[in-house]
Amino acid sequence: MAKKIKLSLPLRLLFLIGSFAMVALVGWLIIQYAQGLRFDIEKRSFEKTGILVATSNPDAAQILVNGALKNATNTSLTILPGTYDVEIAKEGFTSWKKRVNIESGIVTKAEAWLFPKAPSLSPLTFFGAANPLLSPNGTKLAWLVSDLAADKGGIWVIDLGNLPFGFNREARQVSDTKVDNNTLNWSPDSRNLILTNPSLPALPAQAGQAGGTFLLDPNSFTPQTQLVNISGKKLTDLKASWAKIEAKNQASQLAKLPEAVQDILLRKSTSWQFSPDENKVIYTASGSAKLAENLTPQLPGSSSQKQSRDIKANQTYIYDIKEDRNFLVSDDSKDLLIGHLTLAIGHFNRRLAWFPTSKHLLLAEPNQLTIMDYDGTNRISVWAGQYQSPFAFPTPDGSQIIILTNLGATNGEAPNLYTLKLR
Repeated sequence: MAKKIKLSLPLRLLFLIGSFAMVALVGWLIIQYAQGLRFDIEKRSFEKTGILVATSNPDAAQILVNGALKNATNTSLTILPGTYDVEIAKEGFTSWKKRVNIESGIVTKAEAWLFPKAPSLSPLTFFGAANPLLSPNGTKLAWLVSDLAADKGGIWVIDLGNLPFGFNREARQVSDTKVDNNTLNWSPDSRNLILTNPSLPALPAQAGQAGGTFLLDPNSFTPQTQLVNISGKKLTDLKASWAKIEAKNQASQLAKLPEAVQDILLRKSTSWQFSPDENKVIYTASGSAKLAENLTPQLPGSSSQKQSRDIKANQTYIYDIKEDRNFLVSDDSKDLLIGHLTLAIGHFNRRLAWFPTSKHLLLAEPNQLTIMDYDGTNRISVWAGQYQSPFAFPTPDGSQIIILTNLGATNGEAPNLYTLKLR
């Protein structure tokens, strides 16, 4: 029978204290590990890591850090502080690449939208289209069809948004008016189309008022014989009410910006447009300026990409409101239209506008469509071929881009609208 070993009181106390110390040490190590503490073999010391959160659309893409495969999106990686080349890649898609700084105890995001290397192209119209125009809220597209297409001539509209089941997603004719000399625009709230034609015949009750301005409902058909001229006081009052709404919306957007940025937009820029989520603004500078550092408190995990706080004339920038960072996205703003497209595009054959994600820009240039991250990096060519620039419009979900092109046309046929599928 084994003899029991009895510990003296001092030894029992020492054992008890040692047990408590061991439990406390293990608990501390678990907490530190959860907070990113790792042992660096090269430095032979414990180092606190940062966290890289890598996401992609579509998901299940490879995450490579300095060329080494680490995991698949969407996931989080604990990485020692430093500068790393991060690549997110998926077969059939163009890779997303960026150099990021990982800081101790800070979460850094790598959010990649991956675009197909060979997007498919499908016709949207078959009997010609001219001067397509996207509504201000991006949910409807209107265009003109010439009288050469017989009963198909007039004004057409298609809904681009995600409509409830049962709603019509097909293009519809909203008027059979002749398109010669027509000028078409959207109301600021995207609820109506404004048609201006100096030679359109008036209703019998409006004798002597041939031509003028007409308000169209994009959700129903109005024959030319029933168009009502709203020229005069009614039009003046309508435009005044729209101007008030636009001024109110603009004041609300500008109020989100630091005063220094507001001043640049109002006094030293030719045009600007806020992102769909209103957290960023794109603008073309008309004069020189300098943005002071730390206009707003610095956020942990802010973008580490190179920024430009020295503003120069005729260059286009993005200001990130949340992160107080200013990025140069184009140093050649000649003939570059910023934001919404109107029929009065004049000499503009290039257009830079927000992609629906609010994290990307769409650059439409002759024979080239490019999507880039809002900081100017990851410029991906999604179309290199013939189309009528700058007529390129993304759908609200970012899954397609609608372009106007003569592709497949023969013998001087009118161009048509095609969808470039990105998803």
